[in-house]
Amino acid sequence: MTMHKITGALAVVGAIAAVTLPVSPARAVVALVSETWASEGGSDAQDCLTIASACREISAAIGKTGLDGMVHVLPGTYNAFTVTTGMEIIADEGLATIVAHGLLGSGGPASK
Repeated sequence: MTMHKITGALAVVGAIAAVTLPVSPARAVVALVSETWASEGGSDAQDCLTIASACREISAAIGKTGLDGMVHVLPGTYNAFTVTTGMEIIADEGLATIVAHGLLGSGGPASK
């Protein structure tokens, strides 16, 4: 098994004000988790917590992953994404290709 690791972090400095607001029943509260999955056969509407419920896009899995969490990426082709917090993105089973603006980039050796 070949693993490729991408680590990204962005420091944000500033004051944060805490305000207590009632939670609207129409608005779901989503807790961030420590590990998520992305798969070419997944759906971004899923929770991304397992291979069976993986997100389709890495960006969707990132959005459901907490600080210092890990996104497991299965082989496939994915759209470009931005990492704005510290986390690990790992291509667990080898090559995962990221497509950005018509260019191909990959997390491993060329497969074609």
